[in-house]
Amino acid sequence: MEQDLKSIGYGCASVRTIIWIPLSLVPMMWLRELWDGSLASLFPYGVFAPIIFFAITYSWIRALLFGPFRAIQKFCNQSSDSEAMMARLEKVWNDNFVTKSCRIDDEYFILARKMRSVVIPLIDIDGIKYDPLFHYGYLFGGLLLIYLKDGTSKTFDIREKEGKAIEAYIKANTSGIAVGKNAMRRLLKNAVGKIDYRHQIVKIRERYFIVDFSNPLKLSSYLSFGEIYRFREKGTKDFWRAWEISEEEFHKIKYWPFKKSKVTISLLISAGFLLGFLVLAVAVPSEVLSIHSIVRGQHWVLLLAPIILFLTYFVYLNMTSKFETGKFTEVRISRKEALYTKSQLFKYIVARICILAVLIFVLVGMVFLWNVGVFAYLLCIYLLFLYVFIGVLAGLPIIDLWCTIEKNDEPPTTFR
Repeated sequence: MEQDLKSIGYGCASVRTIIWIPLSLVPMMWLRELWDGSLASLFPYGVFAPIIFFAITYSWIRALLFGPFRAIQKFCNQSSDSEAMMARLEKVWNDNFVTKSCRIDDEYFILARKMRSVVIPLIDIDGIKYDPLFHYGYLFGGLLLIYLKDGTSKTFDIREKEGKAIEAYIKANTSGIAVGKNAMRRLLKNAVGKIDYRHQIVKIRERYFIVDFSNPLKLSSYLSFGEIYRFREKGTKDFWRAWEISEEEFHKIKYWPFKKSKVTISLLISAGFLLGFLVLAVAVPSEVLSIHSIVRGQHWVLLLAPIILFLTYFVYLNMTSKFETGKFTEVRISRKEALYTKSQLFKYIVARICILAVLIFVLVGMVFLWNVGVFAYLLCIYLLFLYVFIGVLAGLPIIDLWCTIEKNDEPPTTFR
């Protein structure tokens, strides 16, 4: 198993090197033709190649540090007997072939793709679904979505043949794990509907609750921080603030029912393609509809416009999130176990802030340095808007069946 997984990592790093090195030469050719000695002409062309070379170097570092095998080691080290657990997983890998990257027996699910791997006890898996995503232009396969019983999920990009094979094996050889469309229905089993952007209705163990999902005045409602930040420690320190309602009261409340939707995935995939178009638009600026020619030197207008847009939407969220909950019994819905370590939380927060910084840098660069086309400018604003508000727009409370529900007699101080 160790050699197989290391080979997967080396193969991934090699493929990325073969593909990315020729791509790194393209911006250098642009730079050679368009550079006039100014800093403005150096960006963004001159930054593409270093980013690509950094990505290649990072891939080889990960591959040399055992690639996907590293996660297997970490899983074993968390058990009481790491050597026995490693021997157990070795047996699963050697004797239970499902696909080249996947092994499943009656107790464990192992998947290794590119630089990632995961070991999941079957008892912890609620559902598995392969989404081909062909209609979004993802020509080489799709996503394997693994829904866990604690309300979280894991995703792996995978080819269609492997994804379908894993679904077929799970369906034929296991019980209690939903497959395909049934997995998506099970994921949303607690979600009932949305009253407004802040308040959502869930059904838990035949009881109805209004959940304070995304308070517009709280920072954790943005950048998708809420779900990962809320349950960062063991115990009941962090929880959903909610109000229990009777079935009769539930039928009197106006809300928008949740339907099966691909909105989150489609938004993410669309954002990726828009980012690609944005790069092309920056590389080939429009001489006819350039943003600087439109504002005629008044660059502050280009910066003020998105600021006004964001403030307007922020005010709109607050104005439309005024549902009165005072007449209902307040409760708090909490988990018994933490879902993320402090290290994982730190990496997540740093990554989200870095992406935000890059988007703001690109926008500011367009406003003051690069005379790009209007299309590129509008795309950048759209991506920034989507990135900041996606948690509010497309998120929903995914609450596991083992959550703790208790009456909140005192004013809460730790909910977001």
